[in-house]
Amino acid sequence: MFLKILVILSSCFIAYILSSFNFAIFISKKFYHKNIKKLGSKNAGMTNVLRNFGTVPAIITLVGDIFKGFLSILICHILCHKVLNPEIFMCFKYIVLIFALLGHIFPIFYNFKGGKGISVVTGAILFINVKIFLILLTIFILVFKFSKIVSLSSLSSTFAFPIATFLTNYFNNKTTHSTALIITSITTIASIIVIFAHKENIIRLLKKKEPKIKK
Repeated sequence: MFLKILVILSSCFIAYILSSFNFAIFISKKFYHKNIKKLGSKNAGMTNVLRNFGTVPAIITLVGDIFKGFLSILICHILCHKVLNPEIFMCFKYIVLIFALLGHIFPIFYNFKGGKGISVVTGAILFINVKIFLILLTIFILVFKFSKIVSLSSLSSTFAFPIATFLTNYFNNKTTHSTALIITSITTIASIIVIFAHKENIIRLLKKKEPKIKK
């Protein structure tokens, strides 16, 4: 029992601390001597880095944030897969995803003011379930193709996250229906957190003032 508690707490703590490191803030301060939180949309994320510093720093930010989510679940897998039973472990990976998400949005290293979490969730889902990742990526690409608005594309994928999770797990013979419902509930919470982080974007979208990515 002690070992189970230890690996559970360790996985959550590591995910939060890892994701508290913000690549957008680090890159803007280290290489440009500016604070990304005071530029453009004031968001410490890939899109704002792209608008202010260009493509290469934006790609590094994106890859770094995705890697944080991926690594969080990888470490969880290493620590927990032999300690927890399969059904509990499957659910727990999604809980660790939430801790990674919270670390990115409310980082302890930056006065609890970070990014909006899409990339971190992307990395986590890439490890947990590739099918869900591909569904959400497809939705993002399709919405972005027609809108050229990153936040709208991200929010569309966020809304679809619990639905894709439910469909993928509920009709999977290896997952019980109760586990599928639990996982869906957890991803619903994650989606609500991400939507809350995008509240300013939502206001701008409603006012039709959200900037587009120019070709």
